[in-house]
Amino acid sequence: MADVTLPGTVHVVDDVSSAFANLVADEVNRSIALSGGETAEACYLRLRDAAVDWPAVEVFFGDERFVPVDHPDSNEGLSRRTLLDFVPVRAIHSWARCAFRNSLKSDARESARKTSPIKSNTEPATFIFILG
Repeated sequence: MADVTLPGTVHVVDDVSSAFANLVADEVNRSIALSGGETAEACYLRLRDAAVDWPAVEVFFGDERFVPVDHPDSNEGLSRRTLLDFVPVRAIHSWARCAFRNSLKSDARESARKTSPIKSNTEPATFIFILG
């Protein structure tokens, strides 16, 4: 296995949510990509009070589950309930509101047909689509 050197510095911290809030306050410029999970929830709660220029920040989502935003499993829902409903961000780029999501199944099939090595009107032999 080859040696890999990653950029930056590794820090071991006692309080992940505080360290995350401080990092975001120091480094976030104009955009941030959010996800979900228990650690993210704690970080977002702490991030509410961080010194971030929220009106300049656009929010994206690194992944999302194929559920409505108000569903308990929605990463966007978690982000909204714990952070975004409390800070005035510039824009939220929601997967739930994009046309892609509404036509995902038919678009995925059509895309698979166009790229499939099997040239027929049947479903492709293999098609994999990974969400979050």
